Amino acid sequence: MEMKKALIVEDEKEIASVIEDILNIHDIEAIVALEGIAALHILENQSISFIISDISLPDIDGFELYESIKSKYPALKSQFLFMSGYSPDEKMERFLSQSGNSFIQKPFHINDLQQKLEKYL
Repeated sequence: MEMKKALIVEDEKEIASVIEDILNIHDIEAIVALEGIAALHILENQSISFIISDISLPDIDGFELYESIKSKYPALKSQFLFMSGYSPDEKMERFLSQSGNSFIQKPFHINDLQQKLEKYL
């Protein structure tokens, strides 16, 4: 059985590292992209099971990243866990509702993150 791979799209290296450690505990290979464009390049060369993405990224936001991935890799459209340090506003809530994907507020407790990850494990 092939090991699951998760793509972490997070520009804060410390947060990406914590998520990577949690995934490794569950025998999931984690690949980190610090920007959205880098994530798109990774997807061209890697088979990814699910994506954990910050909504606020330095180059493109999580909404644009999601739309791009959804159009190129439709099988991944429901395989996202979004996160943000900002409280969800109307735009974010509408987006999350339409996408049907999960969301976790940063800073998060590790147990809360593990609970959100259950559906992908």
